[in-house]
Amino acid sequence: RDLRELLNQYLEDRGLDVWIYEDDEGARPTTVIESSLSEIEVADVYVGIFGQKYGSVTIDEYHYARSIGKPCFIYVRDKDIVREPLLEDFLQAEIYDTNFGVTYKYFSKAGQLVQQVAEDIMAWLVRQHRELTAEIEANRVSQDEIKRLQVQVDRYQSISRDALPQGTPVDYLALQIRG
Repeated sequence: RDLRELLNQYLEDRGLDVWIYEDDEGARPTTVIESSLSEIEVADVYVGIFGQKYGSVTIDEYHYARSIGKPCFIYVRDKDIVREPLLEDFLQAEIYDTNFGVTYKYFSKAGQLVQQVAEDIMAWLVRQHRELTAEIEANRVSQDEIKRLQVQVDRYQSISRDALPQGTPVDYLALQIRG
């Protein structure tokens, strides 16, 4: 819990809007998992932090985020600690697997984690913004698609206090190649 509070403060200090269940969830007429999953739907990214204990809600959140295509940033505490068997099985099958899992990062200290999360999310945000603005500038899609892209660009810009860099033809090429 303290780690999440520290992460929350660090990201908010950098102008990012953060939702953490323990801090932000009020009373609702829905189950814990329904409330949590509804917040994932409106989030731009999912950050999963895994330590020693298996948390079924956290696992359900991760599965849901993946199923709806949310970018997932995964951090695992201490590479060599002993974890609950269910958590270790989950990590082996769904995170560490090079074909099925996502890129993840180990951490050992809270300060290391909060800085890494902020850097990773900002790098993702800048890349997204650059690619979208490059696609708009290329003007090779319909006007309706350009309007949709502009809404996303504006949303990404609103996440950051600082002006995000505009895309270039190289960014547009990178987007095309990745597609």
